[in-house]
Amino acid sequence: MRILFLGGTRFTGSALAKLLSDAKHQVSVASRRMPPGYMKVEAILGERAELLVKLKGREFDIVFDFIAYKDKDVHSVLDAISARRYVLVSTTWLPCFLGLSNAGEEIQDIHFDRLEGIPQITQKYLMGKASAEMAVTKYFAEGRDVCIIRFPVVMGRDDHTKRLHFYRSRLKDGNGLIVDDVIGREIQVVTNIDLARAMKKWTENYCEASQLIWDALPPKRLLWVDFLKSLAEADGSNAVLIAVPLVQLRIEFPEYLEIDPLWREKSIQLSKFNLFKYSGLDTSPLKQWMGDLEAIQITDLSKKMRAKELVFIKKMIAKNK
Repeated sequence: MRILFLGGTRFTGSALAKLLSDAKHQVSVASRRMPPGYMKVEAILGERAELLVKLKGREFDIVFDFIAYKDKDVHSVLDAISARRYVLVSTTWLPCFLGLSNAGEEIQDIHFDRLEGIPQITQKYLMGKASAEMAVTKYFAEGRDVCIIRFPVVMGRDDHTKRLHFYRSRLKDGNGLIVDDVIGREIQVVTNIDLARAMKKWTENYCEASQLIWDALPPKRLLWVDFLKSLAEADGSNAVLIAVPLVQLRIEFPEYLEIDPLWREKSIQLSKFNLFKYSGLDTSPLKQWMGDLEAIQITDLSKKMRAKELVFIKKMIAKNK
């Protein structure tokens, strides 16, 4: 197959592109960044508008669009490129934060009020993705072979977002990690390698434009506390968790919630069209992929912020004695 990646030169995109290239598919990667040197792909460099000019009139069996952030982005691709199938990469945050019933439910309109309390940059991202999804939905209704794949939080070795560094560095210094005390809070995460494997199988086997929205959630949910304990164990650290009521954190230490990358995570029901169920693949055990994470240093911590955290932690310990 002739496969085009718009974006996707890092993490999940690069892992999937390599798998497809190794399987002898003709892979082209269009991005601002040069793909890693170990990937045998055609590299097309430029900003999105430049890329579409360079790609105008070309034909592909499938296009994975990692960098569509509004409806116009979807229109511009489908106007410029002849794609037998177009795939918008979106996020399971949309159904979570918009209060939808499951990860595959279609967006009818955007409930802006449900995004209150979320950082402005995240609101902008979600509203843009919702706009792009609704554009794809219209093409689907017209009979075009288009679909949406909603990614959950993706983790793994060399994750450029460094979200896990936040928790690992605090667990590693042994002075305590502040966590909200929401009982039973669950997290749904996958590794980039597992997701790439499931997407490869889906790409090679999925032939009909019969479903608009797919989700890439893992088959199993994890308790947040158990996830953190496993993370500490993989690093040889003690899981010193300082549980604080969320309401109290919002009042007394709101700046901590501003930098904690995953405290807003919510679990949501899988849809009937789940990549892992479809592919028949399971996710890697926590110990396996956590044990393969890159080494980190305690010096990665912000000394100024950590000092504030330690004052707060001492206050909480004293209060609970």
